[in-house]
Amino acid sequence: FRLRRTQSTRHIRQGFQFLGYYLKWHPEGRTGFVEVDVADHNKERFQAKIAELMPQCRFDRSVTRVERTAALHEVEQYIVSWVQSFSRADNIGELVSELLNEVLSEETMATRLAFRPILDQLD
Repeated sequence: FRLRRTQSTRHIRQGFQFLGYYLKWHPEGRTGFVEVDVADHNKERFQAKIAELMPQCRFDRSVTRVERTAALHEVEQYIVSWVQSFSRADNIGELVSELLNEVLSEETMATRLAFRPILDQLD
């Protein structure tokens, strides 16, 4: 096995990924603070999973009401577990709402309204 280093040193203000988070030091004020965000690849995986489940959530003749309800429940459970997994991130509810709205922006109004209860839980 070989370990490769893409960068030998990094200034703390550049930030770094750690356990699925992106941490960045801000030296503002007397002590400064650490910004905690979800790493970009995890945000992309979240949106890909939602997009994968989206066809079963649409109001379409090929999807029965029972299938749609089950798919919406699965999406809701996925979102809840994702929020719990990244609960240390700053403003996780706002982040999830933003990511979910990006996926829903291309959907019909009926589909977006079906997601309203899930979005309301995040606020």
